[in-house]
Amino acid sequence: MVAVRVDLTPLFDNLTAGDERGIVSEIAQILRDEVAGGVLAGRLCVPAALGDTTGAVIPALVAAGRLSDWMRVIPPGPEPGAETRRLVIPTVALANAAIFAAKAISAGLKQTKLDMPEPLFPKDIAHHEAAWGALRDAIMAGDTNLTGRILMGFYGSGTDYREMEGAIYYALNAKFAANGFPLLSTLAATQALDYVDWGDRAPVLFKWLLPLLMSGGAEAEGAKAVRDYLGQKEHDLDFVRVRLTMSDPTAAGAELRQAIAAGSTPHVLEATFQALKRGANGTMVGAQIVVAAAEHLAGVPLDNADVVNRAQIALRVANAARIAVRQVQDIRVLPIIFHAANLVNQTIRQDGAQRVQPVAGATGSSLPGGLIEYSVLRNLERQIAARDEAGTRATVRRYTQMGFPARSLLGTFGQVAARAAVAADANGRGMLVTQAAGETFLALTPAQQAGEGLALLDAIAHIIVGQPTDNALAQRVESALNLVPSA
Repeated sequence: MVAVRVDLTPLFDNLTAGDERGIVSEIAQILRDEVAGGVLAGRLCVPAALGDTTGAVIPALVAAGRLSDWMRVIPPGPEPGAETRRLVIPTVALANAAIFAAKAISAGLKQTKLDMPEPLFPKDIAHHEAAWGALRDAIMAGDTNLTGRILMGFYGSGTDYREMEGAIYYALNAKFAANGFPLLSTLAATQALDYVDWGDRAPVLFKWLLPLLMSGGAEAEGAKAVRDYLGQKEHDLDFVRVRLTMSDPTAAGAELRQAIAAGSTPHVLEATFQALKRGANGTMVGAQIVVAAAEHLAGVPLDNADVVNRAQIALRVANAARIAVRQVQDIRVLPIIFHAANLVNQTIRQDGAQRVQPVAGATGSSLPGGLIEYSVLRNLERQIAARDEAGTRATVRRYTQMGFPARSLLGTFGQVAARAAVAADANGRGMLVTQAAGETFLALTPAQQAGEGLALLDAIAHIIVGQPTDNALAQRVESALNLVPSA
């Protein structure tokens, strides 16, 4: 079981009182005690889930936790106090998200009783598809009470938590929402629980998730075509379940991404199916779908808010689908990557005319000197902060060519992404995109990271360049920590 072996009461008190400096001080001390940022974020999610009425708080906390852990592995420099800075600089990400979540956390802490419906145990469900089918029908009908009863029945019967997740993902395949909210919310809830161990905290996140499962609105265009395609006998996915050979990461690649970028819906579905037939597993196929979304996101015009929003949602939804099929090894969940491929394709087709040419990589003076990892990363941090997208892309390519650790690179992106106030940056879009693209990047092979995976880093850079320039909150956090902001 994961546990925070420090008293969080002072932090909760400061969050309730709105004491910004106190929040910063407590988070920094917890990090100095070497508590993982993700674990702390997960603990904050528990009360926040009871007070979050927007659905935006938990994803922001989860993203801050992920970025903070990447930031912790950035190598310390030669400056005096560099090791201490390495320990506490993730405070910027966590304080940013915690301040955004303060009202929700305060409201959640005041609740003394969890109001959840009576459980409906799997053994008591009379449905031809058992509990999974019953949950799907309840979500499709918008029946929050029955959905809650089935989830609590899973919980009360001791059902494995990945089985619970699988039932939700299976249900979401029946109506794949164009806005991605049900899937993205499910991912946020499950990642929060993974941070802190499911245990007795699962019902709290179920309570938060229930209304969001019903918030999908219109179904994605082409979603019915996905179900029709997979309903044909020749497209049965059972071969994935019985396959005996090792999965082949090269079986999903440029051909699939090209189909998503320029093909029709039937073309996209066939390319996805054939990648699985050639030997890729669902996670590998899902990663290439995220890369295709990143290639699009890296070129959208930043002055068109609607296009940027659709493109970043497509990337995050594709990453959520990738994680779903990695966590739940059940072919009943596998259609979710077909839905993700279709959604990315529909987004590209809708926004294709809005795309701009990707920024070319810079050469010459914008490249860092020397071969020291820390120096390259500091130069990269300055380039991102200065909105030098071309220089950033060039430095990223040099960094990957030198074989330095990927997490340190993502942590550097995270340092800059976390400096924009969550509320001002579309509920933390910079952090959310960095998290999603970064998670996929880490799932790639080294060869893929140095190849198509660079699009994921380009997408992060592009979004961060477009985030708000007002870093006043981050500056106050750094001041409270007695840190000098990076030049």
